[in-house]
Amino acid sequence: AALAAGATMGPGRSAADFRTVVQIWQGQIPAAEAAIVPASLAVPASLARSEPAAAAASAFSLYQYFAARGYTLESVRFEGGAVPRVLLSRLPTDMEKIESPEFRKLVFLKTLLPLVLAENERILADRMRLTALIERLDNGSWLSMRERDWLSALALRYEADSDNLDELLRRVDAIPPSLALAQAAIETGWGTSRVVQNGHALFGQMVFRSEGEGTTAWVRTFEHLGAAVDAYALNLNTHRAYSRMRAKRAEMRDADRTPDGYDLAAHLGRYSERKMDYVRDVRTTIRANQLRLLDSARLAG
Repeated sequence: AALAAGATMGPGRSAADFRTVVQIWQGQIPAAEAAIVPASLAVPASLARSEPAAAAASAFSLYQYFAARGYTLESVRFEGGAVPRVLLSRLPTDMEKIESPEFRKLVFLKTLLPLVLAENERILADRMRLTALIERLDNGSWLSMRERDWLSALALRYEADSDNLDELLRRVDAIPPSLALAQAAIETGWGTSRVVQNGHALFGQMVFRSEGEGTTAWVRTFEHLGAAVDAYALNLNTHRAYSRMRAKRAEMRDADRTPDGYDLAAHLGRYSERKMDYVRDVRTTIRANQLRLLDSARLAG
């Protein structure tokens, strides 16, 4: 073990939460993050080489798995570092037991960011193809039967009229990572809620069913985290409640700006019964955790 020289606990942190003695095996834990790794979560060095499915069994083993690949949020935020293409099906099972809020946040964000970026990759691939077809139509070209079938299937998925390609283009677009990460953090208590641990419900999406004169509601669950991210993106991209958000995102695109999660959050008042209080919480979470700097993040090839 080595000493994390100069590590500080900061206000409100106890010695039990942050010990300055942090085990750094073979340089696998970046010194920049060592100060927020609780020593109580230390596991044998061999687990740092676990495969993702095994690493996800504990937060610290997953942290080591990421660190061994040079994956730090600081490098992504400030150095243009690529995010490894590690797509986990579930969160670590011990998120609620983590003593340090800062370490829990770190593991949560590093786990979900690749999933959000992968979903955006798929959406943007469709957007690129859609844009190319629109340009061909504008130039007077005909589409093949296969292309028309693809366009119809895309319009069906996004609940849009295949004849209104401008509206379809507004819907087929990426969700800023800052927005997705902040909402997931709020809806799951940074990965500690029962519904995310048992049902991979990241975004608090509800299911409603009418029964007689009443209506029952429950949180929608998913087979894995990727399915939850997919459903969330599709919800924001199709539901009429978020049409203003989509219009604002389109304005940003027209101005050659990367869609900004902090700004778009202003149009999510209908996402929660708490309305603008919820919007304020989302924006506070984005600002307090420097999530805006992740909106330009990219997955490793």
